[in-house]
Amino acid sequence: MGQSDLDISVVVPCYRDPDLLDDLLQSLPKRDGEAEGVRFEVIVIDSGLDDRVAAVADRHGVRCRRGPGRLLPGDARNLGVDLARGEIVAFIDCDCVAEPGWIDAVAAGLKRRGVMIGGPVLDRLPWYTIASVDNLLQFADVGPRRAAGPVPHVPSCNMAMRREDFLSLGGFEHRDQQSGEDVLLTSALNRRWPEGLIFVPDMRVRHLGRRTLGVMLRHHHGFGYTRGALRLHLTEMQQKWGRLALLIPAVALKRINYIMKSGLGYGRTSAGRFLLVLPLMLLGMLAWAVGFRRGLMEAARR
Repeated sequence: MGQSDLDISVVVPCYRDPDLLDDLLQSLPKRDGEAEGVRFEVIVIDSGLDDRVAAVADRHGVRCRRGPGRLLPGDARNLGVDLARGEIVAFIDCDCVAEPGWIDAVAAGLKRRGVMIGGPVLDRLPWYTIASVDNLLQFADVGPRRAAGPVPHVPSCNMAMRREDFLSLGGFEHRDQQSGEDVLLTSALNRRWPEGLIFVPDMRVRHLGRRTLGVMLRHHHGFGYTRGALRLHLTEMQQKWGRLALLIPAVALKRINYIMKSGLGYGRTSAGRFLLVLPLMLLGMLAWAVGFRRGLMEAARR
């Protein structure tokens, strides 16, 4: 599809979450209209073949498209970019809501500098302990006090870049895993454009963390598995030591230390709250470390 004179295409992958999609679409200022002079459209990709998702999109007056079958998040976003008419593609997930000014921050951020931009990912339920811990474990380094400037990575739930640059990188790489496609994309971008990935503090979204312990632990086990299976940002020595079962607690503690420093430094949490939720964080990181080892073991057998 050819591009029009739209500034931004907002791409939203949605897997069987019509209520969350409704919240997200309500958080955007207008659909297929203007926000402070920024012309934009919203494209919902129904990745779970759910008629309820299409009904919500239709009620809000936005486009909704399906693939040939069940789509993983990266493939759903790629389909959205194929349909996009805007110069810029912005990605936000349906379990997020956009803070006021998000569209404007996307447009202004890419005009100022950078090839790709991203911003803070905050809590939708800041006092719901499990949901807050889930978010802290994922988004410690994209907190509200992080300064504008180059960063190594931003998550795909709050990310934007020019469509032509996205396509030149080949989009999100197709993988069988549920996660990790954003790390692969930002790694490819950093190799081509060092310091081309910029953090924009005004580009804020709020993410709904997982609210039950079992779901949270499975989710972080999957994150760890993907990191190990794809060997993302790992040296040969890290891979070797990470495959040792005896070092699972050490791997978990090392990652907890990184999250603590990032979370405190970037305003994601306070020291007192961190101590209160530390037992839950340790459980989450143990699940991550077990998944990490499993992924490394499978990668070594290939």
